[in-house]
Amino acid sequence: GIVGAALGEQGEMAQKRFGLVTALAVAHRARGQGHGRTLLLLLFDAFRRKRLRFAEAAVHGPTAAAARLFESVGMTATRETERWEKVLGV
Repeated sequence: GIVGAALGEQGEMAQKRFGLVTALAVAHRARGQGHGRTLLLLLFDAFRRKRLRFAEAAVHGPTAAAARLFESVGMTATRETERWEKVLGV
């Protein structure tokens, strides 16, 4: 069956065209076998064919596994953000 999927789109900001990794998922049963890395590399190849010079991705929540994956394909963290919230009750 399917072990994973990666989606991306073209973005542009301040005249910088880039590929944006919008989704990356690997089935729990298939994690740790290099599928996420392969999917990212294939997505980067698609970005290159569109003549995009940069690739970006964002993660939310616990990011240790995502950080290792992105670093394994040569990406570097450029910014960290925090989100604050308050449960208001109903």
